[in-house]
Amino acid sequence: MNPHHYFEEIGAMPQESSIRNYAWGFLLSLLLTGAAYAFVAYSVHSGAQLMLFLGVFALAQFFIQLSCFLHLGENSASRERVGILAAFLVVVFILVAGSVWIMISLNGRMMPDTMQMEQYMQSQQGI
Repeated sequence: MNPHHYFEEIGAMPQESSIRNYAWGFLLSLLLTGAAYAFVAYSVHSGAQLMLFLGVFALAQFFIQLSCFLHLGENSASRERVGILAAFLVVVFILVAGSVWIMISLNGRMMPDTMQMEQYMQSQQGI
Protein backbone atom coordinates (compact mmCIF):
# COMPACT_ATOMS: atom_id res chain seq x y z
CA MET A 1 0.00 0.00 0.00
CA ASN A 2 1.38 3.37 -0.99
CA PRO A 3 1.41 5.68 2.07
CA HIS A 4 0.78 8.71 -0.11
CA HIS A 5 -2.56 7.31 -1.25
CA TYR A 6 -3.46 6.23 2.28
CA PHE A 7 -3.00 9.76 3.64
CA GLU A 8 -5.00 11.18 0.76
CA GLU A 9 -7.72 8.63 1.43
CA ILE A 10 -8.13 9.57 5.09
CA GLY A 11 -7.89 13.30 4.31
CA ALA A 12 -4.59 13.87 6.09
CA MET A 13 -2.63 15.16 3.08
CA PRO A 14 -2.34 18.93 3.25
CA GLN A 15 -3.96 20.73 0.37
CA GLU A 16 -2.55 23.85 -1.26
CA SER A 17 -4.83 26.09 0.82
CA SER A 18 -3.87 24.42 4.08
CA ILE A 19 -0.15 24.82 3.35
CA ARG A 20 -0.83 28.54 2.95
CA ASN A 21 -2.85 28.38 6.18
CA TYR A 22 0.10 26.74 7.97
CA ALA A 23 2.46 29.43 6.72
CA TRP A 24 0.17 32.25 7.89
CA GLY A 25 -0.33 30.57 11.24
CA PHE A 26 3.41 30.11 11.67
CA LEU A 27 4.17 33.74 10.77
CA LEU A 28 1.44 35.10 13.05
CA SER A 29 2.64 32.89 15.91
CA LEU A 30 6.20 34.11 15.44
CA LEU A 31 5.00 37.70 15.37
CA LEU A 32 3.00 37.32 18.58
CA THR A 33 5.86 35.52 20.32
CA GLY A 34 8.29 38.24 19.25
CA ALA A 35 5.91 40.95 20.43
CA ALA A 36 5.51 39.29 23.83
CA TYR A 37 9.29 38.91 24.12
CA ALA A 38 9.82 42.56 23.19
CA PHE A 39 7.27 43.74 25.77
CA VAL A 40 9.09 41.82 28.51
CA ALA A 41 12.69 42.34 27.40
CA TYR A 42 12.45 46.06 26.76
CA SER A 43 10.18 46.81 29.74
CA VAL A 44 7.55 48.52 27.60
CA HIS A 45 5.01 48.09 30.41
CA SER A 46 5.23 46.73 33.91
CA GLY A 47 3.01 45.07 36.46
CA ALA A 48 -0.65 44.55 35.65
CA GLN A 49 -0.43 46.15 32.19
CA LEU A 50 2.32 43.76 31.16
CA MET A 51 0.33 40.76 32.39
CA LEU A 52 -2.73 42.01 30.50
CA PHE A 53 -0.80 42.39 27.26
CA LEU A 54 0.86 38.99 27.67
CA GLY A 55 -2.54 37.41 28.32
CA VAL A 56 -3.98 39.02 25.19
CA PHE A 57 -1.01 37.82 23.13
CA ALA A 58 -1.37 34.31 24.55
CA LEU A 59 -5.10 34.17 23.80
CA ALA A 60 -4.58 35.50 20.29
CA GLN A 61 -1.89 32.91 19.65
CA PHE A 62 -4.11 30.17 21.09
CA PHE A 63 -6.95 31.02 18.69
CA ILE A 64 -4.59 31.37 15.73
CA GLN A 65 -3.16 27.93 16.44
CA LEU A 66 -6.62 26.43 16.86
CA SER A 67 -7.76 27.74 13.51
CA CYS A 68 -4.57 27.39 11.48
CA PHE A 69 -3.02 24.18 12.81
CA LEU A 70 -5.92 22.23 14.30
CA HIS A 71 -8.29 23.37 11.53
CA LEU A 72 -11.16 24.12 13.88
CA GLY A 73 -13.83 25.58 11.69
CA GLU A 74 -17.52 25.02 11.24
CA ASN A 75 -17.64 21.52 9.75
CA SER A 76 -18.58 18.36 11.66
CA ALA A 77 -15.00 17.10 11.99
CA SER A 78 -14.12 20.39 13.70
CA ARG A 79 -16.89 19.91 16.23
CA GLU A 80 -15.49 16.49 17.07
CA ARG A 81 -12.03 18.01 17.53
CA VAL A 82 -13.48 20.70 19.80
CA GLY A 83 -15.09 18.00 21.95
CA ILE A 84 -11.81 16.12 22.21
CA LEU A 85 -9.98 19.38 23.01
CA ALA A 86 -12.52 20.23 25.72
CA ALA A 87 -12.13 16.80 27.33
CA PHE A 88 -8.35 17.18 27.18
CA LEU A 89 -8.52 20.60 28.81
CA VAL A 90 -10.72 19.24 31.60
CA VAL A 91 -8.21 16.46 32.29
CA VAL A 92 -5.30 18.94 32.30
CA PHE A 93 -7.23 21.26 34.62
CA ILE A 94 -7.93 18.40 37.03
CA LEU A 95 -4.26 17.37 37.01
CA VAL A 96 -2.94 20.89 37.55
CA ALA A 97 -5.55 21.87 40.16
CA GLY A 98 -5.05 18.60 42.03
CA SER A 99 -1.28 19.02 42.01
CA VAL A 100 -1.51 22.59 43.29
CA TRP A 101 -3.99 21.51 45.97
CA ILE A 102 -1.66 18.73 47.13
CA MET A 103 1.36 21.06 47.19
CA ILE A 104 -0.50 23.71 49.20
CA SER A 105 -1.76 21.09 51.62
CA LEU A 106 1.72 19.62 52.08
CA ASN A 107 3.24 23.06 52.48
CA GLY A 108 0.78 23.87 55.25
CA ARG A 109 1.50 20.61 57.02
CA MET A 110 5.28 20.56 56.63
CA MET A 111 6.38 24.16 57.10
CA PRO A 112 6.94 25.33 60.66
CA ASP A 113 5.27 28.50 61.79
CA THR A 114 7.23 31.75 62.16
CA MET A 115 7.96 31.29 65.87
CA GLN A 116 9.37 27.79 65.36
CA MET A 117 11.51 29.01 62.46
CA GLU A 118 12.95 31.88 64.52
CA GLN A 119 13.75 29.54 67.42
CA TYR A 120 15.53 27.17 65.05
CA MET A 121 17.53 30.00 63.48
CA GLN A 122 18.55 31.28 66.92
CA SER A 123 19.72 27.83 67.98
CA GLN A 124 21.85 27.44 64.82
CA GLN A 125 23.82 30.72 65.10
CA GLY A 126 26.79 29.18 66.87
CA ILE A 127 27.57 26.70 64.07
